[in-house]
Amino acid sequence: MQPILSRINWRIVNRRTRLEVRNREVHCPPISLFRWWARRPHSLVASLLSNSGLAGGSVVGDPFSGGGTVTLEALRLGLRVYAQDINPWPVWGLKTALDEVSSLDLRRAVDRFLAAVRQKVNSSYKAECGSHGKSEILNTFRVRVCRCKRCRRNFYLFPYSLITLASRARDEHCGYFGCRKCGAVSRCKVSAVRPRCHSCGHSFSSPRKPLVVGRKIVCPHCHCSNASQWKSTARWKAVLVQRRCRSNGREQVHFDADVGSADGPRKYAQIPAALARAIPDGRETKTLRRGGFRRWCDLYPPRQLSVLMKAAEVCRDLRLSPPLQNRLLLAVVGAAEMPGFLCRWDRFHPKIFEALANHRFAVTGLAVEPNFLASRGRGTLERRLNASIRAAEWREKLGTEGVGEAVTIVCGSSEKQLMRSGSVDLVVTDPPYFDSVQYGELSALLLVWAEVATGKKRQWQPDWKDEAVPNPIRGIDPKRHEQILARIFSETARVLSNGGVLLLTYHSTNFQGWLSVGRALRAAGFRIAALATAHSENETDHAKRGRRSFRCDLVIECRKRMEDRAPQVVSSMRTAEQRELIAAGRTIARCGRKGYKDVAAEFLRLQSRLQTRRIHVPRIRDAQD
Repeated sequence: MQPILSRINWRIVNRRTRLEVRNREVHCPPISLFRWWARRPHSLVASLLSNSGLAGGSVVGDPFSGGGTVTLEALRLGLRVYAQDINPWPVWGLKTALDEVSSLDLRRAVDRFLAAVRQKVNSSYKAECGSHGKSEILNTFRVRVCRCKRCRRNFYLFPYSLITLASRARDEHCGYFGCRKCGAVSRCKVSAVRPRCHSCGHSFSSPRKPLVVGRKIVCPHCHCSNASQWKSTARWKAVLVQRRCRSNGREQVHFDADVGSADGPRKYAQIPAALARAIPDGRETKTLRRGGFRRWCDLYPPRQLSVLMKAAEVCRDLRLSPPLQNRLLLAVVGAAEMPGFLCRWDRFHPKIFEALANHRFAVTGLAVEPNFLASRGRGTLERRLNASIRAAEWREKLGTEGVGEAVTIVCGSSEKQLMRSGSVDLVVTDPPYFDSVQYGELSALLLVWAEVATGKKRQWQPDWKDEAVPNPIRGIDPKRHEQILARIFSETARVLSNGGVLLLTYHSTNFQGWLSVGRALRAAGFRIAALATAHSENETDHAKRGRRSFRCDLVIECRKRMEDRAPQVVSSMRTAEQRELIAAGRTIARCGRKGYKDVAAEFLRLQSRLQTRRIHVPRIRDAQD
């Protein structure tokens, strides 16, 4: 039987994918409704589905539905879908994206909602500008304040001397520099040989030279090491604001070191019990705990926390249909991914980054608080709700008949799937990429806010013991990870028809992840029939520059009850990355009952001629066989 992967023109698919990953929301608006990590390109999934030969009404399964790429593309092609995920956050987002709502009704609800919220709390971000009079604060920059354990003087943890360029203009020569000695911000020329603080005369270092390396903190006064400061309670000082003003009938956006009362209220309002919970220990959340944050509410300045809680309260009080209310609440919860003590700033391309960007929590000495009620800027409520309107318009194009009956979305471990045996014609999915993304820990912040916003509790507190992601703190080692995958693939084999095909997209920089996938597939009765590589990541993304991370995925075609033979390679292997992915696929296709030592040796032999290698092979004593 001809492999599905051999029917695809991979050159065209990769060209489309490269265009898509640079602006995903344009290609599929529903993905803007909720954050998810490692979403696969819609162009790739659409090619897999359209070349599968399925007729209308055939059933496509996805046991790791996550961001919903397979579900959305299958529905667009007129196929039926069964999607399941253990995490309630993407399940809620996907169900909301597919709810039948009128885009006109949603627009009216959004206008009512924003007007009501701004009437209650908009004064929090109103301020006076020394140059233009009345202004609105778009972003507030805060620096972490430390006290030296030796000389007892305060110093300021600016991660770089340059905070931001003054604008996004191509010919911009000025920027704002932060002084680690006195905490003052000075406007200087970026090209200056020795720019100095206008307040204390301290000389700034190179704009690109980091001032804090890891957790090594040195006092600029006495040069004493203060590494323990990261674990102390965080104290912050507002040092810079970005304002939106109107002058002579024109809008002006500029930075201002005169922050005035930018700090807002000093005390929190009454905090919901969910936000007052301690941040649990984990691989990702330990970064927050080490940074001095103890509770979820500690991540937010009081003003920002008040806006979010008021927005959720207003949404619940509006008399709206459940689908409309869900969309508003989803936008409020989504905005919570931008806490004012965690968001980062791109100093050379002035813009804000979410706390969950790059699949990691990060605590730095400089944090940026966005104004959720602003009419411009990333992460605002208005921007999120406008994206929801565009997603509703996309949903309307699918039609109103049959979409609800064509899709089944289930929350829970895919070790138990609610489909009868042999009822699924094709499975397209991407299992977790070993331990590179801790989905449960990253979504914990959003799940806490979902509990606060909806007023419900149990549905937002899943049992993570069956999450197929290695996590030593939860007791999920590589062997346990393999066992969970094997049970999920076995259940997938049960619901898959006799002639059905399983298509996986996968990559991992740890060979143990590859071996777990290969062994789990074999234990479930699958054999690898074909391999291909496909472009899947934005290579221009700042998080990937200069790093040996994957830009491509390996696409694996598996069939049940197939003889054990070498898989067919159907795409080109021009780059070292593509050759390494194919080598990993060939290795796991033949892993059988071999031990870790033999399988690793075989892969190292195939990898030996590559000048650039991305997959690390742990030593035997470090790997759990």
